[in-house]
Order: sequence, then C-alpha cells, then structure tokens
Amino acid sequence: MLFKKFFLGFVVFSFASIASAATLKAGSGIDIAVLNGEKVASKSVELQPGENQLVLEFGGRLRDGGKEEYLSFYPYVAVINSDGYQNIEVTTLSNQYNKIENLSDDKKPVYKFVADGKEIDSKQFVLPAPAGAFPYRDVLALITAYNKEHGLVFESGKIRSLKKEIEQVNGGKAVTGETENILQLKLWYSRANPEEREQFEQWVKSQS
Repeated sequence: MLFKKFFLGFVVFSFASIASAATLKAGSGIDIAVLNGEKVASKSVELQPGENQLVLEFGGRLRDGGKEEYLSFYPYVAVINSDGYQNIEVTTLSNQYNKIENLSDDKKPVYKFVADGKEIDSKQFVLPAPAGAFPYRDVLALITAYNKEHGLVFESGKIRSLKKEIEQVNGGKAVTGETENILQLKLWYSRANPEEREQFEQWVKSQS
C-alpha cells in the first residue's frame, strides 16, 4: 500500500513537472542557437521553469514594398520567464524589412515573444563580440565568456548575477577580475555567521 502511494505520488509529480515545462518555437528565419549556456541549434526547445537565457540568430526574407528581401544581423541575447506558459513563440517584431533593419542597426530589440496570444516581457541585447573578421563564428564561446565576465549562473530557474550580489554585500563596491568560483566563495563567506567562518578558516588552514 505504501509503495502504491509512493508510485502514484511519483507519477503525479512527474506529470506536473512535464505539464509545467514551456516549449519555445522559433518563427520564420529564426534559429535558437544557445539555451541557458548549452548549444542547441534548434527551432524548438523546452524551457526550464523560471528565467531562461537564449541566443537567437536570424537570416530570412522580410517584406520590402511589393517584394521580399533577405536580411541577417548580429545574434541577440534574450532573457524571458517561462512561468505560467505552455507554448511560446518568438518572431520578429515586424515582417517589414526596413523596420527590422533599422532596429538591428541601432542594436534595439528585434524580437517578440507571444504566449496564448499575449506578448510577454523580454530583455534583449546584441551578443557582445570582439572586433575582427567573423566575430560570431562561435556564439557558444561568446555567451560563455559573457556570462563568466558578468558572474552569471543558472540556478533553480533564476539567472543570478554573483557580481551584483557581492557588490550589494560590499556596499556597492565594484567587483572585477574574479572567477565564478571565487565569487561563490566570497558570497558564501559573507553570508556565514562568525562560528561558520571560524570553522571554514580552520578547514582552509588544514589544507595547507
């Protein structure tokens, strides 16, 4: 009887987890290159509950008067929250060539995310890249470097900025040149009570 209750509970929990996952589908000309630091190169992905970071690429035809013209532009980083949604679609803000070209030239948001007929909030910016020939040949490496530089980590449906958390603890003092591991250690140490800090310091001494 206990086993049956456990099994039924597990099935219900698993079904609820599956049901709560949102699916993102990319519209015409859009490719989902990276999701939460992992390369996907897909037209459809399953999002994690909560915040998701995407790298989107575009190459397709848009309306230019009475004809269609091909347009491509820099990869964009987009962050959306999938909570409360089942099916999300990402498309360009317009199907007009001139409008999207102007937005991308100015590095302004070019995409919209729609769920159940309603546009949902998103943060968008052009993926930073070094100057030179073919700067976007490896978007995974670029977004990995960006996240590392800004101390961004993916944790339980939340994109945490370790640098900002440390700066808040330090009274707004900027943090530069720190690795993710160092930031995590500093953050844990700053939140520890005196007894925990003493135990940690003793452990560090014992390692030398």
